[in-house]
Amino acid sequence: MTRRQGTSPTLPRLLVVDDEERAVELLVRTLRKKAQVVTAASGEEAWDRFQEGEFAMILSDQRMPGLTGVDLLSRVAEVDETVGRILLTGYSDLEATVEAINRGRVHAYLHKPCSPPDLIATFQGVLDRVTLARDNARLLACLQDAEAEVHASERLAAIGKMTAMVTHDLRSPMTSLRGAQHRLEELAAESGLEGLAEVRDVIAAETDFMERMCNELLEVARLSEPSRPRRPAPLDEIVSLAIGPLLEPASHQGVDVELHLEADVELELDEDALRRALANLVQNALEAMPEGGSLRVETARDELAAWLRISDNGAGIPDEIAGRLFEPFVTSGKPGGTGLGLAIVHKVILDHGGSIEVAKPEGGGSAFTLRLPLEAAP
Repeated sequence: MTRRQGTSPTLPRLLVVDDEERAVELLVRTLRKKAQVVTAASGEEAWDRFQEGEFAMILSDQRMPGLTGVDLLSRVAEVDETVGRILLTGYSDLEATVEAINRGRVHAYLHKPCSPPDLIATFQGVLDRVTLARDNARLLACLQDAEAEVHASERLAAIGKMTAMVTHDLRSPMTSLRGAQHRLEELAAESGLEGLAEVRDVIAAETDFMERMCNELLEVARLSEPSRPRRPAPLDEIVSLAIGPLLEPASHQGVDVELHLEADVELELDEDALRRALANLVQNALEAMPEGGSLRVETARDELAAWLRISDNGAGIPDEIAGRLFEPFVTSGKPGGTGLGLAIVHKVILDHGGSIEVAKPEGGGSAFTLRLPLEAAP
C-alpha cells in the first residue's frame, strides 16, 4: 500500500522505502513537512513507483527481501543521476555501506536508528545538492540550445550571402533554357515528333526545379539582411492571407482544411517573411498528403505569447532527419525538394523572438507549433 503525505506542490517529492511499517511511520513523521512523501514496502514496489513519476530523492533501507536498497539505488542512478539517494543501514552492515558507495553511488548513508535532527540535516544537504545539479543541467541545456540557434542563424546567413551571387549567375543560363524550351515546343508542333516533346518536358521540369531553388536561395539571402522592417499587424489576418492561395489546390487534392483563427492579437511582424514561412509549412503539409487528408490551422494566445499550430495526418517526418529538420539542405527526399524551406521557417520565427516545436500526433502526420512573444523581439 502506498501513502502520500504533504501534498504541497512547492515541496520536493521523496520516496521512502522500508519493509518495516513502524520505521516508515517514523521517517514520514520526521520528513512530512520537508517533502511530499510517497512510501513503498519493498524494493520492487519502490522501482514501480519511481517509474510512475518524478522524484527528487529516494531514501531506502538496505536489508529488504528481494531487491535490496543498494540494488534499487544503483538502478535509479542508471536512469537519472540527479535523483538524491540516501541509504539506511545497520551499524554492523559495513559491507553494505561500502557497496552503496561503490555501486549504488549514494549521496549519503545513515545508520539505523537515526535521530530526527540527523535525518533532517542529511535530507536537506542532499536536496541542496540535487537542486544545484538540476539547475545546472537546465542552464546547460538552455545554453546549448541558444548556441545551436546562433550557429544555425550564422550558417543560414553565410549561405544567404553565398547563394545571392550563385543565383545571379544562374539566371542567365536559365533564360537560355526557357528559350530552348519554347523553340522545342514549336519544333514538336511542326514535326509531330514525340521525342522532341519528351525532351521539351524534361527541360521544362528541370528549369522549373532550378527556378524554385533560386527563389528559395534568394529568400535565404533576403533573410540574411541585418534589418527587416516590422509593423503592428493582426496575426489571424496574416495567417489567412498566407494560406488563402493554397486553399483551392488543397481542395483539388482532396485535403480538408480546417481554420480556427482565434488569437485576436496584433504583433510586431515582418509580414512578408512570416507569410512566406507559413506558406512553406502549409505547402509541406500538402505535399505529405498526395492522396488527400486533413489539415488543421489554428491560432490562440496565452499570457506571454501567441501561438500558431499547423497539423496534418500525412506521411509524417522520417526518423532519420527528425533531429536535423531545420538545418539547411536537409530533406526527406521528396521530388524537387531543396531542403531550405524549413530552415527559412526556423530563421523567420527566431528573428521574431519566437520558437518552433515539432510533434507527431497519435493519429500520424506532423504538427508544427510556432510561438511568437506578445512583446516585440529586439
